[in-house]
Amino acid sequence: MEPIKIIESYPDKCKECYSCIRSCPVKSIKISNGCVEVLDETCIYCGECVIVCSQGALVYKDSIQRAYRIANKKKKAVAILSPECLAAFPSIGSTEIAAGLIKLGFDAIEGTILGEELVAAEYKKILSQAEDFPMIRSTCPVVTNLIEKYFPNLIPYLAPVVSPMIAQGRLCKELYEGAYTVYVTSCVAQKAEAMDEPIADAIDTVITFSELKKMFEDAEIDLKLLSEAKLEPVERVLRVDSLPGGLPRQFMAKMSTINRNLKTARGVQETHALAEALNEGEIRANFVDVLNCKGCIDGPVMRNGLANGRSLYLLKNQIQQSYRRERKKMGWVNPSEILPNLPKINLRRTFTDKTIPLVSPAKEELKKLLAEADIFTPEDELNCGACGYKTCVKNASAIYQGVTNWSTCFPYQKKLMVQIKENAEKISMVDAVTGLLNHYGFTRTLKKEAKRAHRYGSALSIIVLDIDRFKLINDTYGHVRGDEVLKSVAKILCSNLRETDFVARQGGDEFTVILPQIEKTEAFAVAEKLRCKTENFNFIFEKKRIPITLSLGVASLPQGEKDPLFLFDMADKAMYQAKKTGRNKTCIAKDI
Repeated sequence: MEPIKIIESYPDKCKECYSCIRSCPVKSIKISNGCVEVLDETCIYCGECVIVCSQGALVYKDSIQRAYRIANKKKKAVAILSPECLAAFPSIGSTEIAAGLIKLGFDAIEGTILGEELVAAEYKKILSQAEDFPMIRSTCPVVTNLIEKYFPNLIPYLAPVVSPMIAQGRLCKELYEGAYTVYVTSCVAQKAEAMDEPIADAIDTVITFSELKKMFEDAEIDLKLLSEAKLEPVERVLRVDSLPGGLPRQFMAKMSTINRNLKTARGVQETHALAEALNEGEIRANFVDVLNCKGCIDGPVMRNGLANGRSLYLLKNQIQQSYRRERKKMGWVNPSEILPNLPKINLRRTFTDKTIPLVSPAKEELKKLLAEADIFTPEDELNCGACGYKTCVKNASAIYQGVTNWSTCFPYQKKLMVQIKENAEKISMVDAVTGLLNHYGFTRTLKKEAKRAHRYGSALSIIVLDIDRFKLINDTYGHVRGDEVLKSVAKILCSNLRETDFVARQGGDEFTVILPQIEKTEAFAVAEKLRCKTENFNFIFEKKRIPITLSLGVASLPQGEKDPLFLFDMADKAMYQAKKTGRNKTCIAKDI
């Protein structure tokens, strides 16, 4: 069976913030080509990833066109409204919503209370026969997806009862023979539930309240103008035996929240934790009441904007007020008057193991993966959860499985960014030909050493040197040979200086040497040493020795002088003096 596509991704909108991965309780999101995509084989359709995606890179798949086609077919089209529609359309009654759906082309509009009453009766029947083992509520498709895909050992405990949506869909198929059914809801997972093979006969398509609103807007239907529509309210059946969601009222009334025979969870995180505890045998209960949301009124579509900041309590109050208003207009019917006359429908279902086997890395493979993020010991593991996984080891395992990479590890990425910045700074300070400091690097280093010398009252000298008649070498032998001369001179300078000295190429054939803690006289001796070493070096071009000499200028930072560039100017002038007076010599800057 092909995986059901419910959540679509838009790569051009993804900013790689990975909030979707952090919010996904089952980590069913893959990083692919700089974007995220939902893995439908492992997704439970809780909708959390869409809610947290601020850029719209993840969106619910649109079923509007299919709903339009159904509404305009020759066969009857029945729209089934979940009760939460009154919260999605505030200040609008079910009559106006029904009138709008009829304008869209639907032939009949139904509610779901009959379906919920039927489901509640089926639960009562099963619970009266149940032995002392856990029975897990099966009316929430997110919960059943979670168990089928991640906790298959719990499948036998799922109540073999269909959800109210499926019950109502099957009932409508019988009441309106040959009709198509469209369910309108706040739950995204019901889109997948309607296509699940064992129960795919009940609902032809599911649209969300957001999609229905868009359909009204596209058709320019203003629901407020339809208040005079002479239609009956969608729901005319009293809720007697059922609670919202289809559980039996009397049974749940007997169950206390502190009763060890009842375990309750609301929200995807609580549900996941409770499923783990049941799976590990950590708890026991006769009945497990679990929902992905705090009731369907808290469904992902409502939380993704339709609630408009209204609290859960306000939404519930608005629904209750709408029902009271409609009840005043027209008397309601007790389901006991209807149920005996309804066609018999199948309210049972089965669940199957849908787990996807995942291969875990061997110890050595895991070690290599962790090493890629500079994690070599347990102490290196931050386990901060920023990647979306609880531990670095789980993140590495997901990388091994091909669904993520180390780009989600923010501490590691920050470390890489610092390294890149440091490397960029180093590159910006390095001469490409000789590997020495460039002019920028020399200036930064000279300023730093001048501050140090001023702080501690120590000496600081520099040498500025120039290769004599370097232009002639370039013109005669070419720039490639000229670069070889520059590299050779750089090697001579570095090999005859201390590790604490700094050598730079200023540009062209001009070099500088920074000599920390060296007085002028000592600096002159160093300069002479460099001059002699260069003069005696064998530069062989085309089997012929080419004499290379240097002109050098020496200067020391005057006492109290804070401007290091003044020191450079002094040495530079001394170097030009050496050139003017014959080259291949060292001159000392005059004291000021």
